[in-house]
Amino acid sequence: MKNKLDLNLATVLCEIIETGSVSATATRLQVSISSVSTNLNKLRKYYHNPLFFRQGNGMVPTALAIELYQLYRPALNLFDKAAKLESIAAQRNVPIRLRIAAAPSLELMLTDVLLDLTKDHQDMHWDIFLNPGDHTLRTDRLRNFLVDLDIGQELPNNRTLIYSPIFHSGLDILCRKNHSRLDKTITLEQYKQEKVLGLIPSYEQIGKKIHKFQFVDDALLYRNYRCSTSASIFIHVSQTDLITLLPAAISKWACQRFDLKVLTPDFPIVHSTQLFAHTHHSNKNNPIIMKIIEYLSGLGHYIPPSKHAS
Repeated sequence: MKNKLDLNLATVLCEIIETGSVSATATRLQVSISSVSTNLNKLRKYYHNPLFFRQGNGMVPTALAIELYQLYRPALNLFDKAAKLESIAAQRNVPIRLRIAAAPSLELMLTDVLLDLTKDHQDMHWDIFLNPGDHTLRTDRLRNFLVDLDIGQELPNNRTLIYSPIFHSGLDILCRKNHSRLDKTITLEQYKQEKVLGLIPSYEQIGKKIHKFQFVDDALLYRNYRCSTSASIFIHVSQTDLITLLPAAISKWACQRFDLKVLTPDFPIVHSTQLFAHTHHSNKNNPIIMKIIEYLSGLGHYIPPSKHAS
């Protein structure tokens, strides 16, 4: 009689397919490379199949390995979910707590969205924190259920996650409604005279050289002052003569929330922002997470006026 398959061997097969290499699998599982190789050899003997062929620095699965993955991964996801569930009695006494990692530009708007949702879901508690720039770390947090919803730049493809495009948006120039110099429009010369407050990208490393150019190929790249949260930008732009650039998809919300206005430029702004919502497959039936994704997706795909096109 054939021995039963060790669940850890199924995990190794799925991880090799998702990471593409034995070394990356060892890192993710926090075991040695030799341990992964040993388990892979056990799988090969169990199925009498090579399962993977080495190609360059990676591993290419055979047809049988792919078929096994399609069976193993859903089963492993269920085991992961079951391992993290508390007893039914305990769940009744513990409020729902969502953990959301967000791009800096959306952090404050998400707070508004969630506060509104709590009117209908009063037992819902939540944490919002800024996304790290490391894509591997973001993916691992989702796969290990440390984060329920990740909103930011698109992550590398991973079969355990659901990917939802939020918006692909151009940029708007915003200032306070009673700005001392700017009314409804702004020229390139005016823009050069103003001070711009912007966000520090989450992926930027401390110590990275910031280029001192301001205009290159009509793209507006330079920010006089920068901070890491959107709240700081909205507060200071609404109370001073600083200006800022925001994704057009959220500028309407920002104007209503902070008494700002959008300026119409006489020059092209060719930069754009594309954001995605990521969550684990096990959350596909979670009504609150799906409602948040639906709301953000409803912000729309902004199409800039033709005179602003690149």
